[in-house]
Parts: sequence; structure tokens; C-alpha cells
Amino acid sequence: MASTGDSHLADSIVVGDLAGARIIPSAAFLAGIRERAKSAAYQGDALEHQGTQVIELGPAYALVTGSWRLTLTQDSRVTHLDLISDFLVERTEVGLKCLTYTARQDILAASKVVADG
Repeated sequence: MASTGDSHLADSIVVGDLAGARIIPSAAFLAGIRERAKSAAYQGDALEHQGTQVIELGPAYALVTGSWRLTLTQDSRVTHLDLISDFLVERTEVGLKCLTYTARQDILAASKVVADG
């Protein structure tokens, strides 16, 4: 996959979630992240990094798993959602490039369940 200049993303990225996998332009992936960050699910809530695990896949690739805890507060009720995402990264001459992103859960659906009580 080609790279997006000095970005840490390839020009196109494979994105997987509970609905399946698809190839999308990196610009669309970043726009989706920005939109999700503005959504009601994240307003006033805290996202805390819990840890990172790296599995080396030879000299050129690694599988990186990140875990976070999202704390949602509604009507004085606090709920914690544990989130896990996987990234396939390639080592290049200019640094790491993300080739795939996979979410292990649907954060918007999970936050809606919390909001609906």
C-alpha cells in the first residue's frame, strides 16, 4: 500500500468492525474518527489508555493491540466501557504506517445501551 506522505497511515486502510471489513481512503478514516469524537457518546466523557501489546510479525510488520477504558456519565450514573482495537503496522524507512484498524466492539451501540439505561 502506498503511504500518505509523512502520515502514519497508508493512502487506503482496511477497517474492520462488527459489520465487516472494507477498504477506505485514509482521509475518510480520519474524518470518521473526528466525527465520532464529536458525537454525544464522547462529550464530557473520559477515555483512558489501559495498555498496548505488540506482536512482532517478522522484520516488516507488527500487530499492535491497544486497550482503553471509556467512562460515560449520565444523570450521575457512571459506566465504564472497555475498548480494544487492533492495528497492523508496517515498518518503513520513514517510520510506522498503519495498514489496518479493527475495532472489537461497536462503541456507538454500546454507548447507546448505556444511555438508554
